[in-house]
Amino acid sequence: MRLATLILSPLAAVWLVSCGGRDTTNNIDDDPALVYTLHVSSVERDTAPIVSDEDFGELVDGNNRFAIKMFQRMLEKNSDSSVFSPYSVTTALAMTYAGADGKTKAEIADALEFTLDDEALHRGFNKLAAELDKRNLPSDAWSNAQELLVNNAIWPYIAKPPAEPFLNTLARHYGSGIYGLDYVSEPDLSRNTINKQVEEWTKGYIADLLPPGTIASDTRLVLTSAIYLHAPWERTFADYSTKPKPFYNLDGTVKEVPTMAGTTYVAHKQLDGALLAALPFREGQLYMGFLIPDEDFLSYVANLDAEALREELEQITSTQGVVLLPKFQLESDISMGNMLQDFGMVQAFSSTADFGPMGIGEVEISDVRHKAFIDVNEAGTTAAAATAVIIPQPSIIPLAAEINRPFVFFIYDKATKTILFMGHVANF
Repeated sequence: MRLATLILSPLAAVWLVSCGGRDTTNNIDDDPALVYTLHVSSVERDTAPIVSDEDFGELVDGNNRFAIKMFQRMLEKNSDSSVFSPYSVTTALAMTYAGADGKTKAEIADALEFTLDDEALHRGFNKLAAELDKRNLPSDAWSNAQELLVNNAIWPYIAKPPAEPFLNTLARHYGSGIYGLDYVSEPDLSRNTINKQVEEWTKGYIADLLPPGTIASDTRLVLTSAIYLHAPWERTFADYSTKPKPFYNLDGTVKEVPTMAGTTYVAHKQLDGALLAALPFREGQLYMGFLIPDEDFLSYVANLDAEALREELEQITSTQGVVLLPKFQLESDISMGNMLQDFGMVQAFSSTADFGPMGIGEVEISDVRHKAFIDVNEAGTTAAAATAVIIPQPSIIPLAAEINRPFVFFIYDKATKTILFMGHVANF
């Protein structure tokens, strides 16, 4: 019998300090209508998690396998253009995993490609977040600032705090702030409070993450975690070089689209059946990769393999070349519940779900929603994402890459090999 509702959501955001026991009531943006109760925890975030190279590599490989698996399933359902953040999804569900037990926990691990024991898994996510935090670069005389901002937070029902061991895990390894809300008396006010904070954390790119009806009086917990990215290219494209050029759509039509052109550093390689190209962002820490199949886009993507892609990315080197890249802007709003159940995460969506370690009663997931945004232009790329897991309760420069047909794109961290954002452009 379902006794409560739980919502967990990753969203693009800035870091929050670890928190947890009751403190004082606070207003978001000094708006008296939007109120939460802040808790403060004696458990501080582990700022130097010890993780072996083998365990860390296994965590990242698993996350990237899930990224490819999720992308392929999305494409099966809808071949139109898409964008999502696998990092957002895996972080949110890793936080959920900390509060699961038994078969529910085992199925989440299988679906999300989690292969490490609990302590190594959570330490690994903590180390990954610490590594990504190093990608933040201030502006200087030559370059704009680069921001890669991550946030984790917990929004429990004020009268039913989650179990202390569960909260301690999230505070220690995910830096989760704890903000109590009165779901019973003010469910819609609680929803608006979370939505307003999410919008602020994502700098306005993710609005109304939780639509009307997703928060009810039986909601007992909301976990939030996510990513916001603003990254300038290593070499920006000149505005005056952007001209209309043909793009050969997946549906067989041809459309003139604004296409950026420039000589830049680009890593590229002709694979068996596709061109792989990668453009560096500032200082070459983050890259935006592109896979442009020669033909039969859907067939090629259906056979995409995470390990093979990682090996190819490790082998390609940067050279100077001319790149032609269409400007594009995408938004996605995805319901992931059926997809995760297809991956084997079944019990978590049923009345037999075991989230006992959360300490908030018998709860189950009703849906997992994900929203994402990306804007690729002459200066660089801006991207944001949010996920909600809802539980009721020189000389001649050669042409290096002309991206003029359907392509897969992904933003990845070179050092850790983590895929942060992924998607594809099929039609303009």
